[in-house]
Amino acid sequence: MLNIKTISELARAKGLTQSDLARMAGVSRQGVSLWFKKEKEIQIDLKARHLWSLAQALGLSMEDLAKPLPLCGTEEEKIVETELLWDRLYPSLVQFVVALIRGENRALGRLVQVYGLFRAARTIGRRIFQKFPEYKKYIEPQQRKQWEAIWNLQKNLGLI
Repeated sequence: MLNIKTISELARAKGLTQSDLARMAGVSRQGVSLWFKKEKEIQIDLKARHLWSLAQALGLSMEDLAKPLPLCGTEEEKIVETELLWDRLYPSLVQFVVALIRGENRALGRLVQVYGLFRAARTIGRRIFQKFPEYKKYIEPQQRKQWEAIWNLQKNLGLI
């Protein structure tokens, strides 16, 4: 079984096309197109060898492709998406998380703006402090002043 939402978000995050997925799975592009037309079904039956090939190509386990991504399709996802992506800065929560992992300044700035410097640090780690001078311009001016003061204090205390 293949979770369509999971593969859809993974493909989007990795910039893969349906043709790429077809090559990875060893199926036709039309077959992959059918997967996405049946998106409302959530799970798609796929031969084990095709699922295995796709998992190998993506560097995941077959179980990972069968499970929904954390938060996906839940009420909590909608809440977090509303908090972080109210202006569609990223097309999905998964894309936003990928941007955070990559250390994109706009995503880091949004995370700090919404959740604060310390909560963002608990989520991302010390990198949130180290990259502050790079992403602070993406934080609203009023909040930026507050976080700059805290960041300077942390720096002066030798904690950064």
